[in-house]
Amino acid sequence: FPADEMEGLPLVIDCRGHLRTLGLTETPLYIAGQSWDLEVFSDHLEWFVDTKLVRNLNLIENEVTGLHYMDNKSFTSELDKYISSKTVNGELKLRRRNTGTLTDTWLQAVFSRLLASNIRNLQFEIRGIPLVPDQNHILHPVGNASTPLLFHSHKSDLKKALIELSVPIVTGISKELFALLLEFSEKEDLIWSVTPRDLVDTLVAQSKEILDEYEKVTDVHK
Repeated sequence: FPADEMEGLPLVIDCRGHLRTLGLTETPLYIAGQSWDLEVFSDHLEWFVDTKLVRNLNLIENEVTGLHYMDNKSFTSELDKYISSKTVNGELKLRRRNTGTLTDTWLQAVFSRLLASNIRNLQFEIRGIPLVPDQNHILHPVGNASTPLLFHSHKSDLKKALIELSVPIVTGISKELFALLLEFSEKEDLIWSVTPRDLVDTLVAQSKEILDEYEKVTDVHK
């Protein structure tokens, strides 16, 4: 069938097993770019065309039918919107369970997907997405001075001092996720380890946040 003749016909099955009408869907209809896409967006399987159907019919991206390939840009954009929808009062916390989204396993899927992608031209889009957990399991944006630092030293006294100073550090996560964060750090330079230079940057950013909050409070009482 030519693409323009397929528009409006219920010819596609999504990953929930529901029949979808081509070109007239309210939600996105993606052909998964990587296997991790389905894991990262596991509570939005209506976004994806059934993978067996894609293989058997050799489906391709087409504007008329509304089928879109989930490339690196689409993945990053949807990830940003998805995480924003989960944020409450400007804060997002990693869930302490084994399965589901916003968990340690889920973050492993996210960083596996990012590591398998060429995202050098998407660093601006990625900066600001809260993906790095601190010692309180709060997720922080990658690529800025407040991003939690990777702590992989055996110096327990240093770790204790950093925690007492409320310096955001990555700790309390699985070895698998930590290894992925290290690999991402080496590849993309958007997450950093505890070094004197990066520690100073973090402390300066933290002090600025405290001063900004102080100024807000004093303005209220003027």
